[in-house]
Amino acid sequence: MIAFLRGKLAFVEGQTLTLDVNGVGYSLLVPTSVTAKLPEIGEEIFIYTYLVLRDDNVQLYGFLSKEELFLFTKMLGVSGIGPKNALSVISTYDPDEISSIIVNKDTADLSKVPGIGRKTADRIILELKDKLKTIDKKVAGKKLSEHYIENSAAGEAIEGLKVLGYSNKEAKEAVYKAIEAEELNDTAELIKKALKYLA
Repeated sequence: MIAFLRGKLAFVEGQTLTLDVNGVGYSLLVPTSVTAKLPEIGEEIFIYTYLVLRDDNVQLYGFLSKEELFLFTKMLGVSGIGPKNALSVISTYDPDEISSIIVNKDTADLSKVPGIGRKTADRIILELKDKLKTIDKKVAGKKLSEHYIENSAAGEAIEGLKVLGYSNKEAKEAVYKAIEAEELNDTAELIKKALKYLA
């Protein structure tokens, strides 16, 4: 098993990058989160890898963080989820967002990932929610707000902030903070208080 590679970035084409490791070129498929953070061509890069062996294909996948690698491998363990779907999820959301979405059973957000329908999103959440509760204390801490996210006012406030241009992660974190500070359950008040945390 190839656990990681350290070498010079040779070239990038879409989500495929080639790493020059002591004169040997390794081709890796990576999420867009990796391609957005790559150094200049010719510079050194350290990348965690995971080898997927199929009857008709052998492919290395690369990640910049252990969290991305961990989530990728866990998703591969979900029935019906292949590397393409797992990579799509990691390309759409960062590790904290993925963990939060799964722990909080947010099927709606997970089903926004290209290639992930509602039934598939439900299956990912069902099979991974207990495994991810301990991935990060910050994520586990967000679980205390699960009740409020299921509350319509919280959900409406999050959607309202997203309409205003804030990311899903920013909106949720601000609403969590507003609720935890004052336990509000009115949509307008939640948005008002959450905006103070986003200022």
